[in-house]
Amino acid sequence: RTLELTLGAVLESSLGAPETNNDEGVDPAWEAAMGRLAATARDFYRRSIVEDPALAEFFYQVTPVAELGALRIGSRPSRRAGGHSISDLRAIPWSFGWTQTRYILPGWFGVGRAFRGVMDEPGGLELLRRMHAGWPFFRSLCDSVEMTLAKSDMAIAARYVAALCPGGDGARLHGLFVEEHDRAVAALLQVTGARRLLDGNPVLQRSIRVHNPYVDPLNLLQVALLAQKRAAGDDDPLRQRALSLSINGVVAGMRNTG
Repeated sequence: RTLELTLGAVLESSLGAPETNNDEGVDPAWEAAMGRLAATARDFYRRSIVEDPALAEFFYQVTPVAELGALRIGSRPSRRAGGHSISDLRAIPWSFGWTQTRYILPGWFGVGRAFRGVMDEPGGLELLRRMHAGWPFFRSLCDSVEMTLAKSDMAIAARYVAALCPGGDGARLHGLFVEEHDRAVAALLQVTGARRLLDGNPVLQRSIRVHNPYVDPLNLLQVALLAQKRAAGDDDPLRQRALSLSINGVVAGMRNTG
């Protein structure tokens, strides 16, 4: 399978580059649009995630990031000493935690808002479609976003919120994430012209469809174990062992650690 993917990528790249308007191989209008996309997504992500005072507590309550230390898979703790904010958390646990809850939020949050901003410009949708058809960098970016959107599951994520951070900020943040997930899916499908996510990659599409039903029970078990642990306020070794197994199981089933 690895050889097939590598050979396919080499052949596709060797067949010839798309026509472009400058010597560097990228249309200046495409680069300018990419700059606007990046700026919009960055500003929205920072405003909604980094600067939201409730986000850090939500993340620590809803995800099993505090339990990662028991896995003994890293050389450093999941967060830096002396703090409980997002800036104190290391990058890998940040992505890992969101993947465990099936939000996979760092892979897509802000993309829909950015795409919609350009699409609202005159000729914006056609511009993005040309970029997708003729710019391998942008197409690869869209492919990565599409994969994370397809692997995420807002219904499973809602179970974590309902059991571990119900009401108030939990409901507000989950509602925001669902809204932005829907916005990202709709915008991406408009750009790619597909009816469903991963229609252009049926092998991965089928793989996710087959794997996800086997991962769902592990997520539900993890939710129950986390709720028990938070309610008991202790570190029962059997419960921690079960939590570790559920974390490893989700990693294996999702085929992404984050």
